[in-house]
Parts: sequence; C-alpha cells; structure tokens
Amino acid sequence: MTSFVLFAYLWALSGLLDIAPFDAWFASPVHTLSAASCALVLLRPCWLPGFAAMHALRIATFAWDSPDTANHQLLYAIASAVVLCAYPLAARRLARRPSPQDWLETFAPVLRVSLFVLYFFGVLHKLNRDYFDPMVSCAVNTFVGVAPAWLDSLATSSRASRVSLIAGSLLVESAVPWLLAFGPTRRAGIAVGALFHVFLGLRFYAFSSGLLALYALFVPTSVWELASARVAELRARGGVLAALLSPAAASAAALLVVVGFGASGALQREDSEWVAFPSGGFPLFAAGWMALMFVPLAWLLGSKRLAADFAARSPGRLAYAPMLLAFPVLVFFHGMSPYLGLRTVPAFSMFSNLRTEGGLTNHWFMPSRALRIAGFQEDLVTVRSAEDEELLRFARRPRRTFYDFKMRIQRMAASGKHDIVVSYRRGSEVRTLARAETDPELMQPVPWWQRKWLKFRPVPITTQRECSW
Repeated sequence: MTSFVLFAYLWALSGLLDIAPFDAWFASPVHTLSAASCALVLLRPCWLPGFAAMHALRIATFAWDSPDTANHQLLYAIASAVVLCAYPLAARRLARRPSPQDWLETFAPVLRVSLFVLYFFGVLHKLNRDYFDPMVSCAVNTFVGVAPAWLDSLATSSRASRVSLIAGSLLVESAVPWLLAFGPTRRAGIAVGALFHVFLGLRFYAFSSGLLALYALFVPTSVWELASARVAELRARGGVLAALLSPAAASAAALLVVVGFGASGALQREDSEWVAFPSGGFPLFAAGWMALMFVPLAWLLGSKRLAADFAARSPGRLAYAPMLLAFPVLVFFHGMSPYLGLRTVPAFSMFSNLRTEGGLTNHWFMPSRALRIAGFQEDLVTVRSAEDEELLRFARRPRRTFYDFKMRIQRMAASGKHDIVVSYRRGSEVRTLARAETDPELMQPVPWWQRKWLKFRPVPITTQRECSW
C-alpha cells in the first residue's frame, strides 16, 4: 500500500505543477477538474475513484492541449493510459476487485519499460555534432538556465567546463537506466537519477516530479513498508517530529510548492518557452523543492536498515498484462518520429540540438532520408514579407514546414481575418498572395488527427541547430 500511496502522491504533485505556473487552472473545464482531482489525490491517495479520475483527466488535458504539448506531457499521458487499462486486466486476472497494490503490480512493470525507452531516446537524440559543440550544446544552455546565477560563469568559463557538462549529462542519462535494470545497482541508479532530476526540477519541476514517481516503482515494496514502519515509529514519539512526518504535512508542503510555482508564473510574464523563477525568489523555491524531494530520498537511500532489500525484485511482472506492452511501443514510435519524417516535437528530443529537417541531419549515424515514411519535414517555407502582426511573429523564426504555415493561415482565417497579404518561398518557388485565406492549396482541409498530432520545430537557415526546446 505504501508504494501505491507514494506513486499517487508524486503523480498528483506532477500534475499540479504542470498546470500551476502557466495559469492553466481555468483554461477549460477539463483543466480545472484535472487540477481538482490532483489536489484530491494529494489529500486522499488511497481513494481509487479519485486516483482513476486523475489519470483520466490527465489524458483529457493532454488531448485538449495537443499538439501544443511538452515531451513529458506526452509520456505521462501514455503512462496514465497504462494505469487505467491495467485495472480491468488486474480484475480479470484475479477474478475480484483489485486492491491498490494489485493495481500497482499490474501497471508498474510497463511504466518501468516506458522509462527505459525515454532514456534510450534521451541519449540517442543527443548523439549529434551540435550537442557536442561546446558553444551551442544544450547541455551548457540547460545548466545555465537551471543553476543559480553564481554558477553560470563557472559553467561557461572555459571550453573544458563546457565539455565536462556535455560528457556529464550523457554519462548520467546513459548510466541511470543500466543501474536501474539490475538489483545490486538499483539503489545507485535511484540515487544518481534522483540527484540529477531534483537539480533539473529547479526549472522543470513537473517533469522531475513525474520521473521521481516512476523511479519509485523501482523500489521493492518491502523497502517502502520498512520505511513506513520507521516513520510510524518516529511519529509515535510525538512532538513536532510527529506533525512534520504526518500525511497532512506532506500534502500541505506539496500544495505550498504548487502555490509558490504558480505565483512565480503569475508574477513573471515573458515571451519564452519556459517560465523562469523570479531571481529574488530563487533561494526560497530551491530550498522548498530540495526539502520536499531530496530530504526524504536521502533518508530512504541512506538508511542501512533499508539497504538489504533494494536488490529484491521490483513489484509486478510483465506477464501479468503483456498486452500493455503496446504502450511502450507507442512511446518508442514517438521517439522515432523525427527520423521517420513525422513530427519533431514532442518526440523526447528536448534540448538535444537534433536536426532532421530539409533532407539534412546533424546526427552521427541516423540516416537523413532512409527511414522516411512522410515528407512533412522536407517541405519548407521561408516567409519573406507579411503585413499581419501574427504572421510577422511567425516569420521571426527562420523557416517552417509548409504544414505549419498552412495551419497558421487556416487558423487566422477561422478567427475572421481576411485580406492576408504574405510573400513566401517554398523550395525554389516564390509566391506573393494578396488574399492568402482564399488560396486553394493553403486552405485545403487537414485531417483532424494531423491537427491534433503534428507539430514541428522552426528550422534554422544554417546546418547548425542551436539549443531549443
């Protein structure tokens, strides 16, 4: 039961953090209900209807927001689908209503496989010449964006420091899945991965808290039960410590962090892809995040009393529900999509410097054309001039796929804009339109599944891909 409670708690926290900083609480009724269900699970993690509703609503918010979603939102929506599908499969296997632990043992192995697939692409996409270029590598840019300001100069002071960040990031992301895969090294894998993601959580808090929930599935149930018994012993002594270790205190701490990050997003507005901390509030947020995430993990991993059980088999077996392996295959397909000529984001290629568009690739060994099953990435447009402010903002990024350009014109037309003047180059052809909203090719209907699924990064003019989300 303890392992189920912890997974539910971290998953709910991730869901709230995903919504709070971007003022999405009231973006739609689905978002409001999703936030409410996550808050409810923080307070009552063992109430199975609330737990199921949280996962269903996480899928619904992902579908509502698509295609403008992040990589972790894609992974977590697939994970939530695994959780929901696991319940009836567990009920059929057991011929009774599953307990929370039965449910966990059915979906946990599949989510662990999905995490391995994520790490596979996290490394694969980075094996390109631009990620290894110290001047443009996302390893350096991400560290500078996450770390406190006083570390920025240290990270960028020399070529050697930049190269060390590149090598270190790849070493961690390569080592963690291997360490997690084997009992004797699993404890080290959780420790290294937790340190890495707690640090990244200073910026990517929703992503990190969700990954920590998946990490929790690698901890044997016996370890959680021993940890729970130890907490009960400490609480039995009474006093302040008992209050601090209570479920109510954990829920309150989580909600305070969510409110803090939400306030951060509300106080600072900038046209960027990710919301930054107000500089003055950074130490407070960092301390709160570290206390909520790192202190319990350090105690869990450092306890000699719990050490012996870490080599045990993790809960659940793939044989319980082999059909659920279709979901890790779905994760793998999305990770392969840039090489297949399909969408480039989200494809678990975040901050990887990967480029696959226009018949060119910066990857060291993945082919630029051989795996293509669609030509969306080959059909590129450069906007030469426009009169509409929205199109001018669109044109600030060098090149776009023709698909993106067409969808932008269609959205503008649907919003009531007319007489859209634009000049653009497509391949070797230059076209100037006085009324783009009447052009048959630009206004050709797009299937609904493409509108909800396809999304592409802007394409640089040069062959070099600078760091981008």
